[in-house]
Formats: sequence, C-alpha cells, structure tokens
Amino acid sequence: MKFKLPAITLLFVLALSISACGNPFAPKPTATPIPTQTPIPTATPTPAPGRVILVASNGTAANDLQAAQSTLQNLAGSSNLVFDTRQALQLSDVTTDVKVVVFLTPPSNLSDFTNAAKQTQFVVVSASDLSASGNLTVIQLRPDYQAFIAGYVGSLIANDWRLGGLFTSDGPNSDVQQQAFAAGEEYFCGLCNPQYPPFVPFPIITTLPSNSDAGTWQSTFSQMYTTNTSDMNTVYVDPGASSPNLLTYLAANKLHILGGQTPTDDLKANWAATILYDPMTTLKTVWPSLVAGKGGQTVPASIQVTDTFDGSVGQGKLRLINETISMLLDGSLVPIPTP
Repeated sequence: MKFKLPAITLLFVLALSISACGNPFAPKPTATPIPTQTPIPTATPTPAPGRVILVASNGTAANDLQAAQSTLQNLAGSSNLVFDTRQALQLSDVTTDVKVVVFLTPPSNLSDFTNAAKQTQFVVVSASDLSASGNLTVIQLRPDYQAFIAGYVGSLIANDWRLGGLFTSDGPNSDVQQQAFAAGEEYFCGLCNPQYPPFVPFPIITTLPSNSDAGTWQSTFSQMYTTNTSDMNTVYVDPGASSPNLLTYLAANKLHILGGQTPTDDLKANWAATILYDPMTTLKTVWPSLVAGKGGQTVPASIQVTDTFDGSVGQGKLRLINETISMLLDGSLVPIPTP
C-alpha cells in the first residue's frame, strides 16, 4: 500500500537535510588578522662629548691666554669637543673623555700625566728641550728664530743698515740669540756696511746681566749710541733686557724700536714692530693629528710680527717677513748658518 506524503511535509524534510549538511551557497568565513605589536624602542644613552683642557697658570700673559683660549675654543668646536680652561691640573682630572690637554708651560710632573693617561694627547709649549713621545707633542719656542726675525725686520727698516740690539749676557740662549740676530740682518743686507761715516759694521750688539736695572741699560746704550755711531736709528730690545724706563728712553731718542711685547700707548709713535712667538698657529697645523690620537711631534712655534705702529713696516715688507718665517719653519732657512 502506497502512502503519499503531503507536499508540505516533503519540503520540511528537505529543509532539515540541507540544514544538516550545511549550505553550500553560504559565504565562507574569513580569518581576522591579529595586529602585531611594534616593540617600543628603548633610549640608548648618548655618550658624553670629549673634552679639551687648556692649562694656563696665573702668571700667563693676558695676550697669550686670550690667544690660546680663542684658538682652542674654535678648534674644539670644529671637532665637537667641549673646551675648558684650568689654572692647574691634577692627574685625577684627566678622565677617559679628555682628548687633548694643552699646557702653556710644562708642569714639573709632565711624565706622570703622559704615563697615566695614554688615551689623551698632551701638548706642551716650551723653550726647553723636551722629548716628544707617543702622546706628547712639543711646540718649541726657538729664541734663535725670534732673534733672527728681529734682525731681518731691522735690516728692512734701518737707514743705512744702522741697527743695534740689546740682549742679556747670562741667559741660557744668549750667545745663540746674538748670532741669530746678526745673521738675520746679514741675510738681507750681506756685509751691512754703511755708505757714509762713521763706518761701523752692523748690527751693533750690547749685552748686560739679566739683573741690570734700567739706568745701567740706559747708560750702556748711550755709550754705544754716541761712541760707535751717532746715526744708529733702529734698535731691537730682547724681552730679557726690556723695561718701561728703557723703552721710554729709547723713544725719547727718536729710534725705531723693535721689541718682544706689545707697547704702551706712549711708545707707539716710535714702535716699528713686535716680534712674538706664535704657538697657536703651530697648534692649528698639528690639531688634526691630535684629535686622531696621534702625537709624538716636536715642532717649532711660529713667529708673528705685529704692532707695526710707526709705519716703517708696510704690507710689502710684511709679505717678505712672513715668507722668511715660513722658510724658517719648514727648515729651508737655518737661523745660524754653519761656517
């Protein structure tokens, strides 16, 4: 016997079958990506900048200190270093961040510094013979260079070569200075014989002990000035012989004065030029090696001719002077020729 299901029942059964098997036409679910978390960067400590220390004692001349500070401030800034000035330095002050230390005068315990701080480059400005080492550079003040340039400048401005020089007799470099001074004039004028009387060979050099007072220097120069030649017109006064009273006396005699220090205002009318050591110009030339950690050099301090107040040293003469200084520094000119 056959049964006929009603149509509605058939549809109900069919719906249950489709529900059990799943709807093949339903959209497939998609996976929702889980966002990745970016790690928060941690701050890396910035290393402290390196340092440059200038050591200048209370006795340092104001002009020398100012020149050193200005030069090192600029050099340190160009090398991204911090600059500082001290009147004294202890070994404990030279920490690992100190890249360069410049002493304007050598300390008594210099070797202690260079041995204890191998990572630091030390520079010493000195007139004495110091041996450079791996982390020590010596800028040497050469009295013979200063005296040679003084004689050379004198030869350029002295009328009829009539040049005199005043030096101490007991200084450690006195003989060398006198020879270099004479060689400086002879380098330009040869025999330096005057063309009219009195026929005296120039330059004329006078020396006295370093403890001589200004009155003794005045009387000695007066004797040299009047006895040997009344026509001497230019004189160089070495720093060891200089004093305000002596310079005033020389200016009163209408001489062109060359010296080793900046003159006071009352001397400017007779002041031909100042001949100075210029170690900071030399420091600029060795600076790239120092910041690269390379030392061990001995280099002569440059010489600067300045304070040309009385007009006897013009631009043309300055050009010749600077060319001669360059020849001294590069070794192509010897201040005291070997006989």
